[in-house]
Amino acid sequence: MHDDEFLGLVEDLRRFGGDLCDVEVKRAHDKLPRSTHETLSAFANKEGGVLILGLDEKGGFEVVGVKNAAKLVADLGSLCSEFEPPIRADIRVRAFESVDLVVAEIPETLPAQKPCHLRSMGVYQGSFIRVGDGDRRMTQYEILTLLASKGQPKEDLEPVQGTSVGDLDTHLTEAYLSLLRRHRPYRYAELSDREALTRTRVLVRDETGREVLFLGGLLALGEYPQEHFPQLMVSFVHYPESTGGSMGTGERFLDNVALEGPVPVIVRDTLLALKRNMKRRALIRGGRSLRRLGVPGGGPPGSRCQRRRAPRPVRSCPGHTGAGGDVSRPARHPEPGRTLRSRDGRQPA
Repeated sequence: MHDDEFLGLVEDLRRFGGDLCDVEVKRAHDKLPRSTHETLSAFANKEGGVLILGLDEKGGFEVVGVKNAAKLVADLGSLCSEFEPPIRADIRVRAFESVDLVVAEIPETLPAQKPCHLRSMGVYQGSFIRVGDGDRRMTQYEILTLLASKGQPKEDLEPVQGTSVGDLDTHLTEAYLSLLRRHRPYRYAELSDREALTRTRVLVRDETGREVLFLGGLLALGEYPQEHFPQLMVSFVHYPESTGGSMGTGERFLDNVALEGPVPVIVRDTLLALKRNMKRRALIRGGRSLRRLGVPGGGPPGSRCQRRRAPRPVRSCPGHTGAGGDVSRPARHPEPGRTLRSRDGRQPA
């Protein structure tokens, strides 16, 4: 940072009357303040920033200087090395208005290495983010989002203890292997079933050498994954009214079914449940036949209907997020039906 840049920075601070989003000032006359690690982490996890030691914010950014600049530089450099990943700050002593200041330019941490945190405090307690002119501890959600975005999620490659090749559904597995050998014969035609399943990350040997299933293999090809993950399911409920149960008839629901099995079966059965709870009718308008989808108890002809897609609730099944505990509940409310058209605007046959 050049002298004129630094002078302009201090003038901006004095005119604004407070810290900036990328500039933090600390008095630090004798030693580093206890909150220094928060600022270092916050700048590294945002877009970088400048830390100035030796200015007094409460005194209108009056210059107080630092008592022992060399020691403060060493202490700050040592603190930067205690982060994961280490912060490689550009730390310099700058003479300003007849006193010494310590100025550190903090670079942004690479996205693949965030969150930058103080190693001794751990990632959840030692990670901070810059918000306005302050440093805030990152939430667990923010940290997990950064960790998940570092690369391709690999939750499906977790071995599921207590499983074996006997937990695979015979028909699904045979269809899967047949598809592999038909479309990729060069790689899989000559392999045995076990070798093909191992190559495609369905089977793996655990630390004891025992053959178990990967999480992805169990969810996609397992005969009954719910034996290991009881809450892996879709609960489908069709209510008689848009607000839920019918106050007039006392009916709570028209259809209520729990959909279990491997993910392909859950998807198939969810689509069947949606189709089963819809009615198809034909209307004649202007000499043309219009096909409409409706639901029991729906509105009059010409009103509109919104269909919910099955893949969305299936995507939220626990196995896709590390086998959590949420149960997906797609709900069908009797809303009015809409005219179906193909992508080119024609009516379906």
